[in-house]
Amino acid sequence: MCGIFVTQPDQAGVAPVKLTADRNDTALAWSPDGNSIAYMSNHGGNWDIYVVTTAGSVRQLTSGNGANGLPTWAPDGSGIAFVSNRGGNWALFVMKPDGSDQRQILELGSRAPAWQDQRLSWMP
Repeated sequence: MCGIFVTQPDQAGVAPVKLTADRNDTALAWSPDGNSIAYMSNHGGNWDIYVVTTAGSVRQLTSGNGANGLPTWAPDGSGIAFVSNRGGNWALFVMKPDGSDQRQILELGSRAPAWQDQRLSWMP
């Protein structure tokens, strides 16, 4: 069983709902309103950022050259921060929740992040 599954804690005995099916869907980040999950996956051949709603609708937010990952939501849900090496070095980017207005805000250097061991947090 691979992918992203959700369940309600008050529904004991009810099977989890499968939202995605790729074993590489990782670095999950719940939206502040609890209706969406941002995550990274390489099922398209490149690490990119996706958002899946609790109803199962998936949208790819990043594409192109470079790896994009470790998404985290703004506390008010107005944006998503992530890391990318699309410019050659690693940098911190932000974008709107629909994937628009992607812009670099901080250079991080040439060292790649550890996808499985690191996460970003966005605090007010």
